[in-house]
Amino acid sequence: MEVALGQRKYHRVSLEVDIDLHVNRRVLKARSVQIGAGGIGVILEGGKVSENTKVFLHFAKTKEESLIPPFNAIGKICNSVQLQDGSWRYGIQFLNISDQIQNKINEKALELSSATSRSAA
Repeated sequence: MEVALGQRKYHRVSLEVDIDLHVNRRVLKARSVQIGAGGIGVILEGGKVSENTKVFLHFAKTKEESLIPPFNAIGKICNSVQLQDGSWRYGIQFLNISDQIQNKINEKALELSSATSRSAA
């Protein structure tokens, strides 16, 4: 588990979870790369999605549930990069997510950030 902050408002946690990404009546399979209280980074193997497109994200129950419970959110594609293997990496900003889930994500990211800082010292 890796934590990143940089210029971001929220801490992010590296987390690989399968997600259903609903885009204009299509359901696409994606995999999360990082997640934070403000958004998520995902990799999508098939198809290109335009920036500023609104998407519906569905996080199903997984073995990672102890970190992030299943939830749904509405987001917006903020940026995209095509990877060498032809897949696309997207940054998605959460536009509508429950406060409870957002707080849980932020708690876990801060907790893991603190643990990473202590182990590096």
